[in-house]
Amino acid sequence: MKHRCPWCGEYVKSPGDRYFKVKKCPYCNNKYTNYTKSFVNTVFINPYLAVVISISFLAIFGLISMVPYFVIMGVLLVVGFFLPSMPFEKESNDYVDELQNKAEIIFYSAAESGLKYIRIIVKNKEVFPICFVDENNKPLSPMIYVSTEDIKWQERECNCTMNFLQYGNIDKEYRPGTRFYIFYNNKKIGEGTLGEKCG
Repeated sequence: MKHRCPWCGEYVKSPGDRYFKVKKCPYCNNKYTNYTKSFVNTVFINPYLAVVISISFLAIFGLISMVPYFVIMGVLLVVGFFLPSMPFEKESNDYVDELQNKAEIIFYSAAESGLKYIRIIVKNKEVFPICFVDENNKPLSPMIYVSTEDIKWQERECNCTMNFLQYGNIDKEYRPGTRFYIFYNNKKIGEGTLGEKCG
């Protein structure tokens, strides 16, 4: 899964190391790193790393022979390729003031959106493009990049906080009640309604 810069919303490469590395966005020149407090990290990555470390210690202290060790590590390496990746977060010593609004979003069915496990895709700090539309579904805005926070699910619907990225093409503040479409991999995956401004 590809992730977007938490500053501007462009697709960027992973910093590499899951915990320590920082990378600079080639589009906005701001620094970002992996969001290690993510649901993905807690449920998938940390248990995976715990197993890898445990098996390695067993081999080091001679509690498991090398042949089973290499077989197990080979299997774990393959499994690692299929683990979901973490979104990114800003790396900054300064407070970043961003516009925030509550939002209600209804995600289309798996058949319509192509996304069966929507809760793995839509998570805290993940960045998505949205487009505000009028009552006739005509665009009111350019593609604006937002990140999702504080997500509360009910089947394929969620209430969340949307952070409008500092360099994410926000052209103005939109009124609560304004409708929008949300996209993933250049495909419309749901629609929502903007709620009240936070703060």
